[in-house]
Amino acid sequence: MPPEHFKKRPPTVQSDIHAVGVMAYQMLAGALPFNAD
Repeated sequence: MPPEHFKKRPPTVQSDIHAVGVMAYQMLAGALPFNAD
């Protein structure tokens, strides 16, 4: 979930970049970049 979603802002191009970064990290590291709550 992009940071904008938590701040109740509309999605932007940065949201897509965030999603690609999270997906790339998960593929390369084999783990999620953040701990679940």
